[in-house]
Amino acid sequence: MDTAFLKSLISVVDTGSIAAAAQRENVTASAIRQRITVLETQMGTALLTRVGRGVQPTLKCQNLLPAMRRLVTEASQLTFLANPDAGAGEFRLGAIDTGLTDTVPDLLAQMKSRGLSTELRITPGSSSHLYALLLDEALDAVLCVRPPMTLPKSLVFHELEKQMIGVLQSGDRRAEFLSYDQNSWGGGLCWAAAQSLGAEPKVFCELDALPTIAALIQTGFGWSVVPKWAGLETTFPELNFDPIDGHFRSVGVLYRHHLADHPLIKMLHLMSV
Repeated sequence: MDTAFLKSLISVVDTGSIAAAAQRENVTASAIRQRITVLETQMGTALLTRVGRGVQPTLKCQNLLPAMRRLVTEASQLTFLANPDAGAGEFRLGAIDTGLTDTVPDLLAQMKSRGLSTELRITPGSSSHLYALLLDEALDAVLCVRPPMTLPKSLVFHELEKQMIGVLQSGDRRAEFLSYDQNSWGGGLCWAAAQSLGAEPKVFCELDALPTIAALIQTGFGWSVVPKWAGLETTFPELNFDPIDGHFRSVGVLYRHHLADHPLIKMLHLMSV
């Protein structure tokens, strides 16, 4: 059974669309359909069913997905083990919004300078969502906020930066309060910091998108309590950031233990502040 075909099926399941999977796999939609047909013939069962304009896995496919993901992951690991210095094969990296702007560009630059042959696939999302994908073996590593729970022994968290948490504003702090999503890992830390200021702020809007919050504040819309990510000063230099004593957000890379010697993980370790 060709693991590339399994990889295509997983892409369809993850994106919910054959067209989106084709774009993700850099092949034609007809090629994706042919691969699914081959898999269904080999397994003797339907794997996808159409729902509206999209598709979703059948119950049998859902039951097989964990094993399929393991096969694809193990195949990628074999490629890496055959040539560890080159970092050959695919590496699936998840990243929160600030990780996409703070860390990913430097990582890509290092990959290019070293001629690393790794096929890097980046998935954006919240820390909790990316963590779930990591547990489901849909990702190899994630750039995220430090998990608030005890980690499985198969995972390792390496801190890249400890970011101060403070008040972000452009003028009058009595304007509307924009809350960094309190249910997110980093947002919960920022909400605790906001409460430490005294009276609990009245939330006008809550969202899990730090660059968007900063952009809104830049227009004079309101104020917020956020972590000081690397791109804050360079992208929004006119905003005022006042640290709140004793409050920080730890961000880093969370990865599978067996990938500790992968060139990309080693590069990320060297990027620690």
